[in-house]
Amino acid sequence: MRVISQILCLQLCIFQNYAFQSTLWRQQNNNRVGVLLFSSTNPNDDDETSGGNNNGGKEALNAMRMILEQSWDTETMGEIPADANIGAKEAYETIERAHGDGVSVCFVDLLLPAYDIKQGPELYDEVMAVEYCIALSEFLDGKTEILVKDDKVRKTVSRILDAREKEAEEKAREERERAEQEAARERERLAVETAKREAEAKREAKIREQTLARENDEEDGDEDDDDEDDNEEPSGESADASDLDAFRQSLMASWDLEADDNVDLPSSEEAPSEQEGDPIMDSGVSDGGTPTESSEDAEVSVPVSSPIPYVKRYRLATLFGSREIKKSSEMMTEVVETIRENALPKEDEKNMIILSSLSIQETVAVRSLVDKYESQKNIILVNCKLDPLPPELRSAQTVYSILPLIAKQRGPAEKSSDDKPPRVVVLRRYPKPWEVYVDVGEGFQLADSIPPTSQTKRELPLEFITESVRKWLR
Repeated sequence: MRVISQILCLQLCIFQNYAFQSTLWRQQNNNRVGVLLFSSTNPNDDDETSGGNNNGGKEALNAMRMILEQSWDTETMGEIPADANIGAKEAYETIERAHGDGVSVCFVDLLLPAYDIKQGPELYDEVMAVEYCIALSEFLDGKTEILVKDDKVRKTVSRILDAREKEAEEKAREERERAEQEAARERERLAVETAKREAEAKREAKIREQTLARENDEEDGDEDDDDEDDNEEPSGESADASDLDAFRQSLMASWDLEADDNVDLPSSEEAPSEQEGDPIMDSGVSDGGTPTESSEDAEVSVPVSSPIPYVKRYRLATLFGSREIKKSSEMMTEVVETIRENALPKEDEKNMIILSSLSIQETVAVRSLVDKYESQKNIILVNCKLDPLPPELRSAQTVYSILPLIAKQRGPAEKSSDDKPPRVVVLRRYPKPWEVYVDVGEGFQLADSIPPTSQTKRELPLEFITESVRKWLR
């Protein structure tokens, strides 16, 4: 790793590098630390060409995923949140550990382009953000209420999710019909094979009966002949007549057998392949040739592997419904009235997920809900940017956070064409401390570990991140 000896300040920007969003300046150790935040929207793209929220957010998320996958170390950093389910599982594990330690209000910050509301409408995808909350609710114990801002968001998300759900149901129905058709064909095939085995068993049983009857007749005939031999010598004509009678009986028996074989026997083209084991025993026919009750009455059944019906374990609700609340002296009263009408969880809903709350009105709503339900429900705030942090959330902790950044040297510096800006990922996975990972081309390596304090249990300030990267690069 090349050692960078002179670094005046670092620029930290989100992995994409197009449009400038904002600049913050801090004073630290008499050095100026510049922080530049960039969105990933190409300024040359407009809404029509970029495809709006869905395409922009998904493309940015895919680009982010590809960049992270090049350097990510799952042994030290956990699973990379390549999709909503993986990210939700990682967050759930930290939430469970926090709940076990008595933390009832948890922050989850998945600060990737499509999930972060502060990235703006070009990148933020409210549908993907809600899908992440739904995936998280699938891991949680009990039912979950997912709260978005208002009816506008809920209707937009519900329309898309309902369309996807109908498409999934149609695919499931087609799969079910296909499985039923395959099962019907299998039942038909098994029925034909069973009929063939039973016919073959009956045929062999009849052959045995006739063979046994002939053997008994021959034994009786031999005994009679022996008795006659004791008294007198049989003439040649009598012997010839006896042989002729035996030949006629054998011939008539073979005719009867052929006549019986032509009844209800499958053709030679439909004959099954050679079966293993005793065909008589397999077909349910006893050794004496009498079919058992199970062979005649048993029905051939083939189980159909139908999909397990999906049970929805979440409910999508809103903070404000269709009401628009503006900043005024009556704002707090209006917010409380509105959340009573729209946002209160049901009795059987054990969890509350609040998504992407940002405004002062949403902060008031979150304060009211946390104050009322902190001791009754598990409250999870996903990508909520409440500034300043209200006193009701002072005991809350960020249990899972992932923030990808890029570090650059600010000001003129010699730079070769092979140099790439260091990649930075800030992680928090409860109960572990904040971790700062840096990659300069050799994969992510732990640069610093910062235990959470009363000032840093919600988030790690950019000054801390900048100083950690600066020290590591030196």
